[in-house]
Amino acid sequence: MTTTVVPELAAASATLPNGAALPLNGRASPQYLRAVAKMYGVETPALGAARVLVLGCDTGANLLPFCSAWPHATAIGIDIDPQSIEQGQALIARSGIANLNLYCLQLDELLSESPGEHDYIILQGMFTLLDNATREAVLAWCRQHLSPSGLISVQWSCYPGARSEETLRDAFLLHSSLATSEEEKIDSARAAATWLSLGMAENNPQRATLLPLLADVN
Repeated sequence: MTTTVVPELAAASATLPNGAALPLNGRASPQYLRAVAKMYGVETPALGAARVLVLGCDTGANLLPFCSAWPHATAIGIDIDPQSIEQGQALIARSGIANLNLYCLQLDELLSESPGEHDYIILQGMFTLLDNATREAVLAWCRQHLSPSGLISVQWSCYPGARSEETLRDAFLLHSSLATSEEEKIDSARAAATWLSLGMAENNPQRATLLPLLADVN
C-alpha cells in the first residue's frame, strides 16, 4: 500500500484571511473517487498526471490537498460565484500551488467553452441544482470533454436528507422568480437565505439541518 503525505501547507492554506476554516469534502476528491472506482473494478487514470475539472468548485479549497500531493496533475475549478473564485485565487496565492486554476463562468458561458480532455470531472454545488433539460446539456458537455477511461462524478442528494435541500431550493426559486439574469438570481437566493436564517424559529424541527445549508449559500 502506498501512502501519500499531503504537505501541511495545503491544509493550512484552506482558511480564509480572517482565520475561518473552509470545509473540505473528501468524498468529492479525485483520490477518493479513484479508490471507490477501484473497489467496483473500474480502472481510472492514475492521479500522478491526472487532469481534473470541478464544476461548482466554490473556493476550490477542496482541490488544494490533491494539487499539493500530486504536483504534476492539473486541476481546473469553475463556479458561478465571483466572490468564491476571488477567495479561492487568494488561497492559491497563499499556498504557492501552481497546478490549480479557478474561473468564474455562468452556465451559458461554460457550455460554449472547450477546456480540453479531462480524466475526472466532478459536478457539485449549484451545478447539481438544475432542471432535467439543463442537467442533460451539462452532462453531454462533460462527456465531450472526458478522456476514454475518465470518470464523471455527480453530487446527488437522496432522501430523506434531501428533503431539507428541496425546501430551500423551492424557496429560492420562488424568491428569484422575477430575476432576469444569473447575477440577480444569486443575489436573490442569498437574500432569501439571510431572511430565512434570521427569521427561523428556535423550535423549528428542521432548524438543525437547514441552518448549515443556509450558511453555505451565504
